[in-house]
Amino acid sequence: MSGRVEALRRTLVVDDVRDNRRFVAACLRDEHLVIDEAGDGRAALRLALANRPQLVIIDVDLPFLDGLRVVRGIRAQGLTAEHVRVIAWTAAIEEDTLVQCLEAGSDDYLGKPVRDPSLLRAKVRAHLAAITPRRALPSDRATRSAV
Repeated sequence: MSGRVEALRRTLVVDDVRDNRRFVAACLRDEHLVIDEAGDGRAALRLALANRPQLVIIDVDLPFLDGLRVVRGIRAQGLTAEHVRVIAWTAAIEEDTLVQCLEAGSDDYLGKPVRDPSLLRAKVRAHLAAITPRRALPSDRATRSAV
């Protein structure tokens, strides 16, 4: 980080196991993030669309609405990788599962369990750096053109 204070970035961590969400939040404690948490797919999609995080770390196997459907829902709202980066977090690291994650719109994936928190932090930093902070979200453009 530079000498100036940077705006806090919003991150959504989604997993049906509370300890997993807390682990990710603890790993990212020093990354200057506002971290929201969701325990199921419906809550995740609702929070993602309401809060517009810059990063979503999402478990693939979730109750009510699986992680891949949540990612598709986020992308269907026009939230591209320019607006929000998605890291699929899965214990199933078989090649076909990883392909499904990427085809659903995830930008990356991370295997569970995370054995080295520095890998998680490095991925988070890289994805947040890839987002152009001044790029307008789809709803921002519509609001501006209506004014």
